Amino acid sequence: MSHKTGYLKMNIEAGKASPAPPVGPALGLRGLNMMSFCKEFNDLTKNYKSGTIVPTRIDIFDDKSIKINLLTPSVTSILKNYFNISKGPSIHQLSLEITPKEIFEIAKIKKIDDPTLDYSSLCKSIYSTCLTLGIQLKN
Repeated sequence: MSHKTGYLKMNIEAGKASPAPPVGPALGLRGLNMMSFCKEFNDLTKNYKSGTIVPTRIDIFDDKSIKINLLTPSVTSILKNYFNISKGPSIHQLSLEITPKEIFEIAKIKKIDDPTLDYSSLCKSIYSTCLTLGIQLKN
């Protein structure tokens, strides 16, 4: 049985892993099979919306095998995809609103990564991110 020797954390666009930087060099330095990783990652993320950045943890074992762990996208990425915005607040986004129910739905998604977090803290954090992006709370 092989033992885990380390891990690598990367943010990779869904379905777009390739041997080009930054993925290729990061894996190549550790002697890992880039093509195998890219194929497996792209298969795992083929149903994600285009442009979604997927936080990924790659566990590395002493026999040079890997295990890919996909985490949930960041709150910012979820909100940008949901509202179809590409950057922070602008004059055109003043009418964007989110309901408390939608914030709670995002919190349920994020709780998958860390079940020990409570919903109250998650919702407050998500609300802060909304304000940063210019999204107001709908009453």
